[in-house]
Amino acid sequence: FLCPGNFISYNYRENSIVAIVVTLIILLLLFLTYYISVKKIKERRLRKINQVESEKGIQTKISKQNDNIERLLNEQKEQKHKEEKAKADSLLLEQEEQLIALMKNSGGFPVLKCTEFIDDNFIINKPVVSVGRDQSNLLCIPNQNISSKHFEIRFDKGTYKILDKNSLNGVLVNGRKIKDCVLDNGDVITIADVSITFFL
Repeated sequence: FLCPGNFISYNYRENSIVAIVVTLIILLLLFLTYYISVKKIKERRLRKINQVESEKGIQTKISKQNDNIERLLNEQKEQKHKEEKAKADSLLLEQEEQLIALMKNSGGFPVLKCTEFIDDNFIINKPVVSVGRDQSNLLCIPNQNISSKHFEIRFDKGTYKILDKNSLNGVLVNGRKIKDCVLDNGDVITIADVSITFFL
C-alpha cells in the first residue's frame, strides 16, 4: 500500500501476466457459474414439462380406460336388454301359441265379414286383432273416417271381447255405443260408415 495508486492497478502493472491469468480464471469461474445455473434452470423447466406431459399421458390413459369401462358396461347393458327382450318375446310367443290352440279347441277361428275388406272375410287367427286405418294394424281399413287404431278384438277365457281404443267416432255393436263388450255370433260392429259382421 506504500506505492502510489491502487494496489490492484499496481499489481496489474507490475505482474501483468499473472493479473491476466487471474482475471481469465475469475471470468471463467463466473462463466461456469452462469452456465451451470442456466443449465439447472433449463433442467428444472424440462423436468416440469416432462412431469406435465407425464401427468397428461396418465390422464389420457385414465380417460381411455374410463371410456373403455363405460363402453363395456353399455355393451353389457345392451346385451342384457337384448336377452331380456328375447326372453319376453319368446314368452309372449309361447302364450300366443297357447291361446291360438285354445281358440281352435273352442270351435275354430271366428270371421269378420265386410264389403270393405279385400276378400269380404277376415279370419281372426290371433288372440289380439287390432283394427284401424293404420297399416300397422292386423286388419287395416283404408277409410278416413276410421281412427288409426280404432278397436281391438281379444280372445279372453273362451270369449271374444271388443274394446274401443279411444277412437274419434266410437264403436257401435248392434247399434249400441260401447267401450268394451263380449261379442256373440252375428253381432254387427259399426265404425263410422263401415259395418262389420262377427261370425263364430
